[in-house]
Amino acid sequence: MLSSVTLASIGKEAGVHRSTVSLALRGSPLVQPRTRARIMAIAERLGYEANPLLSALMSQRRRPTEKRNGPTLGQIAAVAKCSTAAVSLALRNSPRISSSTRERIAGIAAALEYRPDPFESARVAQRQTVRVQLQCSTTIAFLNLFHDISLWRATPSFTRFFAGAETRATELGLRLEEFRLAARGMTGRKMTEILRASGIQGIIIGSAERPRAHVSLDWKWFSVVAQAQSVVAPRVSRVTTDYAQCLELAFRKLRHLGYERIGLYLPPDLDLRCRGGWSSNFLGQQRKQLAARRIPILDYRHGAEKEFARWFRKHRPEAVLTIAGMERELAAASLEVPDDLALINLTGNPGHPHEPNNLVGRSGLDLHQERIGRVAVEMLFSQLITNQRGIPDSPVTALVEGTWVDGNTVRNLGRIVSPAAAVDGILRRHPLGLPNFASGKSGEA
Repeated sequence: MLSSVTLASIGKEAGVHRSTVSLALRGSPLVQPRTRARIMAIAERLGYEANPLLSALMSQRRRPTEKRNGPTLGQIAAVAKCSTAAVSLALRNSPRISSSTRERIAGIAAALEYRPDPFESARVAQRQTVRVQLQCSTTIAFLNLFHDISLWRATPSFTRFFAGAETRATELGLRLEEFRLAARGMTGRKMTEILRASGIQGIIIGSAERPRAHVSLDWKWFSVVAQAQSVVAPRVSRVTTDYAQCLELAFRKLRHLGYERIGLYLPPDLDLRCRGGWSSNFLGQQRKQLAARRIPILDYRHGAEKEFARWFRKHRPEAVLTIAGMERELAAASLEVPDDLALINLTGNPGHPHEPNNLVGRSGLDLHQERIGRVAVEMLFSQLITNQRGIPDSPVTALVEGTWVDGNTVRNLGRIVSPAAAVDGILRRHPLGLPNFASGKSGEA
């Protein structure tokens, strides 16, 4: 819950008005340095905590020197012969104003070429939120969906996401708290009651243990953002990896090092949890290759070492994109890395101190899970201060790009492979050719 210490109580002890306290706590030069230091010391002693939502609102106030262009709400109200408040409600499509009056006022505003002030619109949307949040918790909930909590804690991508989200929440004056929906006896209805009783209005839904998960809470009370793609219901805004960019980056790096035949060895359930993000974009990259270089995807399964050996002998991949340690598979096929086969880690941060031992030092992609967690908190904070609650009509997905990490499982083959020959072949076979964007006509490539 928010601190009970107010600006007025600090001002009373400091012998100044609360507006002076507000200016001092924001570091305003309008307050003498000695007075500012004294007020800040009193605030710290009393345990004052600023409300982050109110701070966000205050930071957006228009400076007195700013001028508006076009008609004001008052001028529209004079023409419409109604109050300014009625005009404001009508232009926000409020049901408190009859539809006929709303249409009439909207017509007058359009005729007068009224353009709303975006900052004023944001403040109007936030006022009710701020009034509510002043009396509510600044805690936001992380909804952990895993039944096996030890598995969640042992998975670096999940813990890094949480660490990034927790850090960003702290920077914004919020606190991220974990709630286990899969705990024994817990239901969606009970979780809704717990969160509402705690005054929590913001939720981050974590990744699910299984693909295509459904989470049932009474969502109309909450601002919601989801981690990744494994939760398909509710349909909410989410933050995830840019799989297309990651696969394009991996193929480009491998081609530059001379690798022509690139395979994908991935658990099917992991691919389903990201809605085919890895496999579909892998196939998209293969379309840029000559047919002879394309290798079918192999599903990773425990105990499938012999299947891997047969797949390797048949298709002869030079590099494999995977998440597995692959010690048993390599032994079954009598392969040495990187001399016989290059391995590229897809789902972690190779070389990270908390990476599993069998992946440390491996070449691959850093998916920046901490950054994904930070963006999730920023998206949720934006929803909170703009009073967006419930399931949106059109959710937004934010994509975070990965970066390449050099390691000891890929070597330079001393040649550069270009996909140009395959692309040229595709263009020659295309019956209509490619559009000529300079001339606006289509022509043969």
